[in-house]
Amino acid sequence: MQSLTGQLYHFFKNRISQRNLKLLISFVINLSGLIIFNVILFIYLMKLEGQDYSFWNGLYWILTIFTTLGLGDIVFTSTLGHLFTIWVLISGMTALFVLTPYVLYQFFQSETRAPRNLYSGTKNHIIVIGYNMITQALIDYFMRTGQSYVLIISELKEGLQLHDKDLCVVVGDIYDAETYKNVRIDHGIMAVAAGNDMANSNIALTIRETNETIPIIATSSPGQEKILKAAGCTYVIPLDMMIGKSLTRRILTGNAIAHPVGVFEKFIIAESSMVNTPVIGKTLKEANLREICGINVIGIWDRGRYHHAGADTIIRKNSILVLAGTRDQIDTYNALFCIYNVSDPAVVIIGAENVSASVAKELEKRQINYEILDIPLIDSGSGNEKQNQVFELEKMLQQIKIKKLNTAIITTENDDINIFLTLSLRELRPDIQIISRTISEMNVSTLYRAGADFVISYATLGASAIANIIRGGDLLILTEGLNILKLDTPAKLAGKKIMESAIRQKTGCSIIAIQYDDSFLVNPGPEEILPKKSKIFIIGNIEAEKEFYKYFKN
Repeated sequence: MQSLTGQLYHFFKNRISQRNLKLLISFVINLSGLIIFNVILFIYLMKLEGQDYSFWNGLYWILTIFTTLGLGDIVFTSTLGHLFTIWVLISGMTALFVLTPYVLYQFFQSETRAPRNLYSGTKNHIIVIGYNMITQALIDYFMRTGQSYVLIISELKEGLQLHDKDLCVVVGDIYDAETYKNVRIDHGIMAVAAGNDMANSNIALTIRETNETIPIIATSSPGQEKILKAAGCTYVIPLDMMIGKSLTRRILTGNAIAHPVGVFEKFIIAESSMVNTPVIGKTLKEANLREICGINVIGIWDRGRYHHAGADTIIRKNSILVLAGTRDQIDTYNALFCIYNVSDPAVVIIGAENVSASVAKELEKRQINYEILDIPLIDSGSGNEKQNQVFELEKMLQQIKIKKLNTAIITTENDDINIFLTLSLRELRPDIQIISRTISEMNVSTLYRAGADFVISYATLGASAIANIIRGGDLLILTEGLNILKLDTPAKLAGKKIMESAIRQKTGCSIIAIQYDDSFLVNPGPEEILPKKSKIFIIGNIEAEKEFYKYFKN
């Protein structure tokens, strides 16, 4: 009985089953309504002829005519009755022999629902090729911002599943030029390929057969940028290199200079570690950084958590300041803080993939000592082999315990291994800083719970990099789920004071800067008025961004 209950539960929770069931119920209700209507009309017309029949007699007659049996025991004698009989016969045959098979086919078969092209009026859309963790995060962003898109899927089954999740999907061969004609590529604004290098180059060449001008964005492995550009890609994103830089920026050891994380025209966002600096324990007001070097502190990282900056915000040992200012202001800050946090740092990079090599290059630029720990794969082989591999891994981690290492950067491509390594390292070395990458967005919170200080998602970073190109450089990701956006000041906010708009209260976002003509105002006060035709820089997580678009976006 439990098995049957479980099956029914999963059936009714399934989105496809729910839609099919609604279709079937709607058909049954409409068919029943038609039958009842005809029964009532039958009784009325029979009375006009002087014949008296009950409802059940009428139902019996309607069903015999519907099914074309026509037993002949109940008949009309008038012309009006004969016309009614013809109506019942035609409507019955249509309902039972045309509509019923169609509905049942839709209920049990889905292939006819697979879209093969876009409707003729579609334009200004972005063509996304293939579905993986990067394009999934990208489509989530499109849905938040209202950007029109189409997703091309090669496999019918996968396309149907995504179509039933309300994604805009077209099923077609991604290596066939006809597919791109079907998605109206001539009317699109950009194409995105986020697969492997070979697939991306093939896709770019295929697109160029039908359209020579549409911009193509592609992700790439290190050293493959020239090949992808030769294939026709307009923008190439070296994700492994970007992840390496993002992971390295979070290191607390080394020096205290500000490391840029993004540039908005003359406006630079940078991060700086506060380890061994004289401002530890002081509030931002007491540190007086704005008056000393003109730079603005817009936020603080503290053990992986971002906090909006305020005058009473305390700078702690593990704090990383998020700074905003011009190039000259950043240089002035670096001239003051370059002498601090110069203790001999040591970093271990766990993993031996492209990301590890990228991290190593960044550490060399910062003159930070490091070593690479190549760990065994524990997701292959028999049970005994896995046990031996785990044992070897534990021995390697024991080596870390006895070494004077400040930071561990975990770069493997397996989230399960990354979580296991984080748990083990936190147990062995509670004092060590742990920075980890993750492939899936779903494991970000898990890694934080395991003890990671910072987590960078491959999917989110890739999607944000693509979105930044689409937006023309108006998007900057600080870390997983926390972005800075440059937007035209919405009409609902123009001319209002920041305090009156209640942006933080309504959405969770904060305005960190205002740009008007060539002037920048960083960390504007609550009394500041948002000018018309200005641009605002807001910072917030994904949920806050959704709320901002909901309340204020034009």
